[in-house]
Amino acid sequence: MQGTSPAIIPATSPASNADLKAVGVTSDFKATNSITATTKIYFAVATHGPWSTPTDVQFNIFIDRDRNGTDDFQIINTAFSDASGNLFDVFVTARRPAPFTASFTLDSFLNNVAPSNLDTVPYNTNMMIIPVNASALGLTTANAKFNYRIVTTSRGFGGVIDTFPTHTYDAANPGFDLTGGVSGVPLYLDLNGGSIPVNYNKANFLANGSQGILLLHHHNALGGHDQILSAQDPTATTVTVAAASGVYSDATTLKATVSPSTYLDQTISGNVQFSVDGNSVGSPVAVNSSGVATTSYTVDVGAGTHTITAVFTSTNSAFLGSSNTGTLTVSKEDADVTTAAANPLAVKVNAPGGTAGPITLCFNMDEVSDGSPGDTSKITSVTVNVVPIGSGSPVASGAASFSGGGVGATRTACVTLNNVPVNVYDVTLTINGNFYQGSGSIVLAVYDPSLGFVAGGGHIIHNGFKATIGVNIKYLKSGHAQGSLPYIEHRLTGDVVVKSNAITSMAIVGNEAVPTGKAVVNGIGNYGFIARIIDNGEPGFNDQFGLRVTDPGGNIVADLTFNPIVLSGGNFSVPKLTAK
Repeated sequence: MQGTSPAIIPATSPASNADLKAVGVTSDFKATNSITATTKIYFAVATHGPWSTPTDVQFNIFIDRDRNGTDDFQIINTAFSDASGNLFDVFVTARRPAPFTASFTLDSFLNNVAPSNLDTVPYNTNMMIIPVNASALGLTTANAKFNYRIVTTSRGFGGVIDTFPTHTYDAANPGFDLTGGVSGVPLYLDLNGGSIPVNYNKANFLANGSQGILLLHHHNALGGHDQILSAQDPTATTVTVAAASGVYSDATTLKATVSPSTYLDQTISGNVQFSVDGNSVGSPVAVNSSGVATTSYTVDVGAGTHTITAVFTSTNSAFLGSSNTGTLTVSKEDADVTTAAANPLAVKVNAPGGTAGPITLCFNMDEVSDGSPGDTSKITSVTVNVVPIGSGSPVASGAASFSGGGVGATRTACVTLNNVPVNVYDVTLTINGNFYQGSGSIVLAVYDPSLGFVAGGGHIIHNGFKATIGVNIKYLKSGHAQGSLPYIEHRLTGDVVVKSNAITSMAIVGNEAVPTGKAVVNGIGNYGFIARIIDNGEPGFNDQFGLRVTDPGGNIVADLTFNPIVLSGGNFSVPKLTAK
């Protein structure tokens, strides 16, 4: 479609049959990509009023082949005639070269269809197709571009009825190719559900000054013959990527919305490829009719902020592709840290008055079960703190060594402690890195049997309640600790009794003794305890007592756990290390 023209003749006037309404041009050049002896240019005209017979109106098409502003050929619609000039009902197109004084030469049948082959309804209509041989105009494969203009007249009316100004068409580079690869006029059966092949080139479309497609319905009723299909560029789209969050090794949902989801009478269709930090997530996901695409993603990146990219590829030519990014925030997965069964709980010094070591402690790390196991071999760094429960200084641990691990498997970290002084230590392992989080601890006692025994008793006030304490612990010649430690807290609801006759170890550091062992709490066994007994000299009123109690599951019993409290009565005796 190359142009339209408003009505300038009243619709009631017969001369409206030459009043131009729309003009189009096409060619079958693209069927062969060359100008051959049969290649044609097709001009289509539609008028505001109908004619009875095509010879009622004359369309004069002037061709400027070299586009220098001077017409080189004239093409008209006409009909065969007898020797007396009487016209027959066989309608054709004819041409002649400039200066337009010579007779016309027959070129083609009107509508490019032989009268006996197909009825294209040339009578009582307002449209026709005027073919001309391309080579007869001097067009070549290398130079198929030309200018043209149209002047119309109507039989019985003097002078020009309408004009169509100069336009340009390049048969070798059309904006629309409608041939479907078949030579001849692009003619198709006009049936419901039928389709017409269209190849579109935007640059050529603009260069030719095209406006769309002029579709001619030969067998429609008057008023429904010519149809203009305007050309619309595909619409740009925008992808919005929803922010997402997740935990390493767990599933989260990635979501992208492509807009607009509708354009003209079209509904969006296509696929979105998601990626995280440039790595594709599964296969492309189809957008729904609202332009939304979602996919499940099992997080395989570490904690922190990551980039989600969504690339939309359209499968509907009315929509252009696009892409955008969003943010995925990842948290660490939880891991249980447990101590290996082979870990020692109490270690005797290598020699009286000395230190212990090497002592190897191992910790097992397992992902907390949630149905989506991750790869525990990603745990490559841990921190191990060895801190005295009582007085004293922390002990440096060596670098951890790792073994095991994998998807859903146990990862083990081991550290070796050297030159560990006498004391009771909290040994805590904390997982580092971006994939897992968790910590676990073990109590390690380093003791020296040569330091003697601890004895005494007294009472303190804890949480407003009076408590009574007794201590009598010594080391046997075998190197094992033996003794008892009762603690009775007199509460309004009744006494709480913590009693131990199963001493595991006792470390003596300076004026402080730290016994550990198993205890019975109000008749229930398998509790653990660590006591701190501090001898601040005679007569004992500055001595102190502290306690930590854990239940059979290893959980601290908060109301039986406290830092050392000064005795309100009593005395403790802790032996002092003397030189030997």
